[in-house]
Amino acid sequence: MKIAVAIPTFNRVEYLRKAVQSVLDQVHDHGVELYTVISNIASTDGTGDYLDQLNKDHENVIVYNQPEDNRKFPNPYFLASVIPDDIDWVWLMGDDDYLMQKNTVQDVSRLIRNHQQNELCLIHACQGGRSRSTRQVRVGEIFDLCNEFGYHEMLGWFSSIVLRRSEFVDSMNELKETHHYMRSDTLEGRSNYSAFAHSAAIYKQCVGKKSLFVDWPLVDPQDRKQTEKTAKRWAVENTPERYLFVADDLQRLKDLGLIKNKCSRLFFRYLTVNFWDLWLSYLMSLLIDKEKTEAELTSEKFLTEWNINLDRIMKVTELLDDPNDIKQLSYMHLNVKYMAGCLSNGKFFDRAALDAISEQIQTLIVPSYNFSFFAFE
Repeated sequence: MKIAVAIPTFNRVEYLRKAVQSVLDQVHDHGVELYTVISNIASTDGTGDYLDQLNKDHENVIVYNQPEDNRKFPNPYFLASVIPDDIDWVWLMGDDDYLMQKNTVQDVSRLIRNHQQNELCLIHACQGGRSRSTRQVRVGEIFDLCNEFGYHEMLGWFSSIVLRRSEFVDSMNELKETHHYMRSDTLEGRSNYSAFAHSAAIYKQCVGKKSLFVDWPLVDPQDRKQTEKTAKRWAVENTPERYLFVADDLQRLKDLGLIKNKCSRLFFRYLTVNFWDLWLSYLMSLLIDKEKTEAELTSEKFLTEWNINLDRIMKVTELLDDPNDIKQLSYMHLNVKYMAGCLSNGKFFDRAALDAISEQIQTLIVPSYNFSFFAFE
C-alpha cells in the first residue's frame, strides 16, 4: 500500500518543518510505502529553499515548488497534479498541523486493510483535541456520517481527511477555478468560492460510497488557538464572508440530487455552534464595525450585499428536517433584519439597536455543543 501525505503550503516554513518531520518520523508496517508531497505556489519566506533541500535529502519527498504560479490556480490543484499514479491513499494535511504519534500512519493503514470489503473512499482521522479516544469506528455513507457528526466536522478540516487517490485527485481538480472567484469584485462571483469549497468537492466524490469516522487522536494543529498572523491572513482572503457561501454549496449539492434526504441540526454543526450562529453573528458584527464610516454603512452596495447575504442563510431551511429548527432560524432571520432596519434608519447611531445587536452576537456564540465529538452509542 502506498500512502502520500499531501501538504499545500504558503509562507509558514517553521510550521511546515514540524509538519513534515512528523511524517518523516513515522514508523509503519513493511507493506506500507509512505510519501510526502508538498505544493508551494506563493511563499516568500524561505519555504522554497527549504523544499529544494528537502527534496534532495529524501527520495520519498515530492515537491511542486513554483511560487510564480500563485495567480493561475489554487494550491490543492497543483498538489493533485504531482501525486504519483501508483499512490493508493492520500492524507490531506495542513502545513501548520502534525501527525500526533509515530505510528499514526500505521494505524490508518490497518484501518484501510480491515475495512477493504466496504470499498472505502474516505477516512476521517480525528483531531486530537476533539477525540474522546474511544477507538471506535463508524462506517457509513458520507451523508449519514455528516448527519451524525456534521458536514464541516467530517469534511471541513484538511488534516482529518484521508482519501483514495482517485477521489482526492478528482475533488482537488474541481477546485481549479475557485482561486479566481476569490478575487471577484462582485458578490455573485465571490459566492462561487466558499471557505469550504473542498468539502463540497469531496462530498460529491464520496456520495454513495463508504467512509469511516475514526474516534482516536491522530492529528492536531500546532497552534490550538488562532494566531494574530492567521487572523490577518483570513481577513485578506475574505474568509469570514466565505463561510456564508457554504449555504450555496449545500444548495448546489441538493440541486444536483446529492443531498436527497432532510438534514438534522447536527449536519450544520460547526465546532461548538451551528453554522447559522456563525453566519448571523458575522453579519451583525458588520453593522457595528467601528472601522466602517457612516458613508460605507449606508451605501447602497453595502446594504444590498448585506441583505442578500442575510437572505442567503434561509436557503438551509429547505434542508432541515425539524420544523422547530426551521421556525427558530426563520425568527432569528426576521429579528436580525428588523434590528438592521432600525440601525439603518437611525444612520447607525441608534444606541439601543447597537446594544441589542451586541447582545445578540454574544448569545449566538454561546456553545451549543461540547468541543469534543459525541460519544458513540
